[in-house]
Amino acid sequence: MLGVSGTRRFWKSAPYEPGAYAPKPYSYTECAKRYYKTLFAHTNTQHFLRFGRPDGYTDLLNIYPAKMNSALIRGMIRFAQIDPSHRDDAMKVARNAADYTLSISQPADAPLAYFPPTYFKMEGQKSNFASVKYAGQNMLVYPASMAVAYLDLYDVDGDGKYLNAAVNIAKTYEKLQMENGTWYLKMWEKDASPVIEGNGNIPVKMLPTVVCRFMERLSRKTKDNRWLKISDRAFGYIENGPLKTYDFAPQFEDTKPSANHTDLASVVGIGVARYLLARFPEDSVRRAQAREIIRWVEDQFACWRKPCRADGRGIVSEPWHRFNPVWNPVCSMDGMPYGNWSESFDSWVDVPGIVEKYRWYVMINSVTASMMGAYLDLYRLEGDELSLAKAKTLGDSIVKVQAMGPDGEIATHWVMRDVLKGVHCTENWTNCGVGTVAALQNLVQVLEKNN
Repeated sequence: MLGVSGTRRFWKSAPYEPGAYAPKPYSYTECAKRYYKTLFAHTNTQHFLRFGRPDGYTDLLNIYPAKMNSALIRGMIRFAQIDPSHRDDAMKVARNAADYTLSISQPADAPLAYFPPTYFKMEGQKSNFASVKYAGQNMLVYPASMAVAYLDLYDVDGDGKYLNAAVNIAKTYEKLQMENGTWYLKMWEKDASPVIEGNGNIPVKMLPTVVCRFMERLSRKTKDNRWLKISDRAFGYIENGPLKTYDFAPQFEDTKPSANHTDLASVVGIGVARYLLARFPEDSVRRAQAREIIRWVEDQFACWRKPCRADGRGIVSEPWHRFNPVWNPVCSMDGMPYGNWSESFDSWVDVPGIVEKYRWYVMINSVTASMMGAYLDLYRLEGDELSLAKAKTLGDSIVKVQAMGPDGEIATHWVMRDVLKGVHCTENWTNCGVGTVAALQNLVQVLEKNN
């Protein structure tokens, strides 16, 4: 075969085109209200309301209590704020979810004292591979997420036990912090030893932006610099490591750790960029660092037009057909479906969005929302109108995806078979949905301020 020496062919996603996307079918505020009503009506939420515990039989994702319950608390608090008619019941759900999580957290004399479980299987509950494979492990990202939910609840409820719960979690982080400023990503609950898997059997270290934000908020709440010092040390690890290497490896409870840039995650890079903008809003050098990371994420993970190659395939690196669907023209270019629904179950949803990571190259609602938040951060600090336009485009996509489904759910994975299932699809993660809608509400606040 003959050809020009030294040439290669590349697939490149389409660039952003201002004004080229169809308008959303209804407002961001309406989208948020629809989602919260659907979340409140969910079987698992109603189980918390009636019995004070999750539904272990129909919701498989309850095997991740710290992640799911912290999100449910935040979601119900926000629902109570926007819908007074459901305020009492929504707040009861939030308190029940918090109290249940406290009841299953590590005892005061345990090596990981007060940490909520990352994996927990109720009696009679179905298992999945993670709840079996990782039983007894704790991923140190999630105690901070739970602690933030406790602080949210304390802010609106005023019950000191939730503030104490957050402080107790912070004390355990303080005890476990390493000399380099971070923590092991996973530890065994039985003895606080690091979990060794992947990365050449070397314990993986956490990229601690979530913990930093928690410690800084706790410091403001308690007026105690003790917690701020923990965050300062943790930022030293970020600055000397991932901020230089861009090794933004995924750190999810159901993902095996990776090394040497073999699997990078958009949301991890976004988290670092947004943390820089929040911590150093007046520092032009730090803003430039954050802006460059956001540009990198857009280059690697943004899909402004149909996210597939010329042959109609997505570019997922894993051999799973379900998450490597064929682009199907049954969906119109603005994402609104037409024609025979059954033909579109394995289609990409053609709306602008952000994919999760190299080995799960699928657009995700919360990742899209996180990137929307990053663009908003840039707009607020620098008045960049292009960043605002991109944020609104991604916000419009969230509304469009919700409108395609049968109820107020916003599908986690933006493939048609999940979009069409609605709230009963076990692939819809509560933490993703709540985070997505919270970001939409933030967008509304920015737009209202502009007006």
